[in-house]
Amino acid sequence: MYATAIMCDDCRLTPAAAALLAQVLRDLNRDRPADPMWGADVCSSCGEVTGVYDDAEGWAFGTRAPVPVVRATEHQPFVWVA
Repeated sequence: MYATAIMCDDCRLTPAAAALLAQVLRDLNRDRPADPMWGADVCSSCGEVTGVYDDAEGWAFGTRAPVPVVRATEHQPFVWVA
């Protein structure tokens, strides 16, 4: 019924997804050109944009590697037992 054309076997991006992500990237470049809080992830095999993210607003669109969350660690007091 429907045929899916995958452009790259590594990122599994379709032409429709590539066009949508490219438009999001163009809009961000137009509206917030000097803002360092947003960015894009690119497939290392095909060079297409696979994800767009904004760390200030807390959203990601497409595929993005998870950002590690640093949690505060509780330090137990050192007790020496002889």
